[in-house]
Amino acid sequence: MRRYIPSGYSETSDAFAALMVDAPEFSVHGQTISEAFEQIQLGIDSVIEKTKRQQAIELLQHCKSQLTEIEQVFIDNKATNDPQVRKATRHRLQRLYYDSFLKAGPLLKPGRKSDDIGPDDDV
Repeated sequence: MRRYIPSGYSETSDAFAALMVDAPEFSVHGQTISEAFEQIQLGIDSVIEKTKRQQAIELLQHCKSQLTEIEQVFIDNKATNDPQVRKATRHRLQRLYYDSFLKAGPLLKPGRKSDDIGPDDDV
């Protein structure tokens, strides 16, 4: 099966949001936890490749490192399925999206909000 890899900020944002909504510990659009997180990592890589803005790159690299840690918690919790761990980890994933990933948007396109960056933009 061919994998979808987000290209650019807008598509990666959509995929990241879908990962938050569809609990990653369950199948996300037929993907494993690792595949779902890898999709976001590759999308972030595509954004980093397109920008030269250092502050945005640093925020996006922070997202990548945190995503790796969060992914591992979901994988480790899959066996025990502890609801407290799941809830705390989903909250951490949401905070990462809102506090880091969305803050990178205006740095990529100064003067624009994250929501205003679409798939036709060059980031």
